[in-house]
Amino acid sequence: MKHLLMSLCIIYLLSACKDQQEQQSTAAQQSQEATLQQPLIAYEGLVWRVLTSLQAESDQLTVKEAIDSLINSSESLFLAMKTQLPECEASLLAMADYVSKMKATKAVQSTPMKHAPALPDFTEPRCYHTQQLLLNALAVFAIAEQAAITEQDYHQAKLKMIDSIARIKQLN
Repeated sequence: MKHLLMSLCIIYLLSACKDQQEQQSTAAQQSQEATLQQPLIAYEGLVWRVLTSLQAESDQLTVKEAIDSLINSSESLFLAMKTQLPECEASLLAMADYVSKMKATKAVQSTPMKHAPALPDFTEPRCYHTQQLLLNALAVFAIAEQAAITEQDYHQAKLKMIDSIARIKQLN
Protein backbone atom coordinates (compact mmCIF):
# COMPACT_ATOMS: atom_id res chain seq x y z
CA MET A 1 0.00 0.00 0.00
CA LYS A 2 2.87 2.35 0.83
CA HIS A 3 4.37 1.77 -2.60
CA LEU A 4 1.08 2.49 -4.31
CA LEU A 5 0.59 5.70 -2.35
CA MET A 6 4.19 6.73 -2.99
CA SER A 7 3.78 6.02 -6.73
CA LEU A 8 0.62 8.13 -6.85
CA CYS A 9 2.40 11.01 -5.15
CA ILE A 10 5.29 10.82 -7.62
CA ILE A 11 2.91 10.72 -10.58
CA TYR A 12 1.02 13.71 -9.19
CA LEU A 13 4.24 15.70 -8.70
CA LEU A 14 5.49 14.85 -12.17
CA SER A 15 2.22 15.87 -13.78
CA ALA A 16 2.26 19.16 -11.86
CA CYS A 17 5.80 19.84 -13.11
CA LYS A 18 4.73 19.01 -16.66
CA ASP A 19 1.79 21.42 -16.43
CA GLN A 20 4.08 24.16 -15.14
CA GLN A 21 6.55 23.53 -17.98
CA GLU A 22 3.72 23.69 -20.55
CA GLN A 23 2.52 26.98 -19.07
CA GLN A 24 6.04 28.41 -19.19
CA SER A 25 6.48 27.19 -22.76
CA THR A 26 3.17 28.74 -23.81
CA ALA A 27 4.07 32.03 -22.12
CA ALA A 28 7.47 32.07 -23.86
CA GLN A 29 5.85 31.35 -27.22
CA GLN A 30 3.29 34.12 -26.70
CA SER A 31 6.08 36.52 -25.76
CA GLN A 32 7.98 35.60 -28.93
CA GLU A 33 4.87 36.15 -31.06
CA ALA A 34 4.29 39.54 -29.41
CA THR A 35 7.92 40.44 -30.13
CA LEU A 36 7.34 39.75 -33.83
CA GLN A 37 3.93 41.44 -33.87
CA GLN A 38 5.31 44.83 -32.85
CA PRO A 39 7.72 45.23 -35.80
CA LEU A 40 5.13 43.79 -38.19
CA ILE A 41 2.49 46.24 -36.98
CA ALA A 42 4.93 49.14 -37.33
CA TYR A 43 5.93 47.94 -40.81
CA GLU A 44 2.29 47.58 -41.83
CA GLY A 45 1.68 51.17 -40.70
CA LEU A 46 4.47 52.33 -42.99
CA VAL A 47 3.05 50.27 -45.87
CA TRP A 48 -0.29 52.02 -45.32
CA ARG A 49 1.51 55.38 -45.33
CA VAL A 50 3.07 54.58 -48.72
CA LEU A 51 -0.26 53.30 -50.05
CA THR A 52 -2.06 56.44 -48.86
CA SER A 53 0.46 58.69 -50.58
CA LEU A 54 0.10 56.63 -53.76
CA GLN A 55 -3.70 56.74 -53.64
CA ALA A 56 -3.56 60.50 -53.28
CA GLU A 57 -1.09 60.56 -56.17
CA SER A 58 1.21 62.66 -54.01
CA ASP A 59 4.25 64.35 -55.47
CA GLN A 60 7.34 62.25 -56.07
CA LEU A 61 9.19 63.59 -53.05
CA THR A 62 6.40 62.51 -50.68
CA VAL A 63 6.30 59.02 -52.22
CA LYS A 64 10.12 58.76 -52.04
CA GLU A 65 10.16 59.76 -48.37
CA ALA A 66 7.44 57.24 -47.52
CA ILE A 67 9.08 54.36 -49.40
CA ASP A 68 12.53 55.26 -47.98
CA SER A 69 11.08 55.10 -44.50
CA LEU A 70 9.52 51.71 -45.28
CA ILE A 71 12.70 50.23 -46.70
CA ASN A 72 14.83 51.59 -43.85
CA SER A 73 12.53 49.98 -41.28
CA SER A 74 12.60 46.64 -43.06
CA GLU A 75 16.15 45.87 -41.91
CA SER A 76 15.09 45.75 -38.26
CA LEU A 77 11.94 43.83 -39.18
CA PHE A 78 13.93 41.12 -40.96
CA LEU A 79 16.39 40.84 -38.09
CA ALA A 80 13.52 40.60 -35.58
CA MET A 81 11.87 37.85 -37.63
CA LYS A 82 14.94 35.56 -37.39
CA THR A 83 13.85 34.12 -34.05
CA GLN A 84 10.26 33.62 -35.16
CA LEU A 85 11.11 32.15 -38.56
CA PRO A 86 14.36 30.19 -38.09
CA GLU A 87 13.73 28.31 -41.34
CA CYS A 88 14.03 31.65 -43.16
CA GLU A 89 17.18 32.84 -41.41
CA ALA A 90 19.41 32.78 -44.51
CA SER A 91 16.85 34.76 -46.50
CA LEU A 92 16.17 37.22 -43.68
CA LEU A 93 19.88 37.87 -43.15
CA ALA A 94 20.42 38.37 -46.88
CA MET A 95 17.55 40.87 -47.02
CA ALA A 96 18.72 42.76 -43.92
CA ASP A 97 22.23 42.88 -45.38
CA TYR A 98 20.90 44.17 -48.71
CA VAL A 99 18.93 46.94 -47.01
CA SER A 100 21.96 47.85 -44.91
CA LYS A 101 24.12 48.12 -48.03
CA MET A 102 21.40 50.08 -49.80
CA LYS A 103 21.32 52.60 -46.94
CA ALA A 104 25.11 52.90 -46.99
CA THR A 105 25.17 53.32 -50.78
CA LYS A 106 22.52 56.05 -50.66
CA ALA A 107 24.47 57.86 -47.97
CA VAL A 108 27.63 57.85 -50.07
CA GLN A 109 26.08 58.34 -53.50
CA SER A 110 22.84 59.81 -54.70
CA THR A 111 22.06 56.76 -56.86
CA PRO A 112 20.61 53.69 -55.11
CA MET A 113 21.55 50.11 -55.83
CA LYS A 114 19.94 49.14 -59.11
CA HIS A 115 19.96 45.34 -58.82
CA ALA A 116 17.48 43.19 -56.97
CA PRO A 117 19.02 41.26 -54.09
CA ALA A 118 20.22 37.71 -54.63
CA LEU A 119 18.03 35.83 -52.20
CA PRO A 120 18.51 32.20 -51.16
CA ASP A 121 15.96 29.56 -52.04
CA PHE A 122 13.27 28.99 -49.46
CA THR A 123 11.37 25.92 -48.31
CA GLU A 124 8.64 27.56 -46.28
CA PRO A 125 5.82 29.74 -47.66
CA ARG A 126 6.40 32.30 -44.91
CA CYS A 127 9.92 32.82 -46.29
CA TYR A 128 8.39 33.69 -49.65
CA HIS A 129 6.04 36.20 -48.01
CA THR A 130 8.93 37.93 -46.23
CA GLN A 131 10.97 38.08 -49.44
CA GLN A 132 8.03 39.64 -51.26
CA LEU A 133 7.81 42.37 -48.61
CA LEU A 134 11.25 43.55 -49.63
CA LEU A 135 10.78 43.00 -53.36
CA ASN A 136 7.48 44.92 -53.38
CA ALA A 137 9.09 47.84 -51.54
CA LEU A 138 12.03 47.83 -53.95
CA ALA A 139 9.65 47.84 -56.94
CA VAL A 140 7.85 50.91 -55.55
CA PHE A 141 11.24 52.49 -54.80
CA ALA A 142 12.25 52.01 -58.46
CA ILE A 143 9.00 53.63 -59.57
CA ALA A 144 9.56 56.58 -57.23
CA GLU A 145 13.08 57.07 -58.59
CA GLN A 146 11.85 57.57 -62.16
CA ALA A 147 11.96 60.98 -63.79
CA ALA A 148 8.15 61.20 -63.66
CA ILE A 149 5.47 58.95 -62.19
CA THR A 150 2.58 58.18 -64.53
CA GLU A 151 -0.92 57.07 -63.62
CA GLN A 152 0.04 53.52 -64.63
CA ASP A 153 3.04 53.72 -62.29
CA TYR A 154 0.85 54.85 -59.40
CA HIS A 155 -1.48 51.93 -60.11
CA GLN A 156 1.36 49.38 -60.20
CA ALA A 157 2.86 50.79 -57.01
CA LYS A 158 -0.52 50.63 -55.23
CA LEU A 159 -0.88 46.97 -56.22
CA LYS A 160 2.57 46.23 -54.78
CA MET A 161 1.66 47.85 -51.46
CA ILE A 162 -1.69 46.04 -51.32
CA ASP A 163 0.18 42.80 -51.96
CA SER A 164 2.53 43.66 -49.07
CA ILE A 165 -0.43 44.15 -46.73
CA ALA A 166 -1.79 40.74 -47.73
CA ARG A 167 1.60 39.15 -47.08
CA ILE A 168 1.82 40.77 -43.65
CA LYS A 169 -1.55 39.21 -42.84
CA GLN A 170 -0.15 35.82 -43.93
CA LEU A 171 2.75 36.25 -41.51
CA ASN A 172 0.47 37.09 -38.55
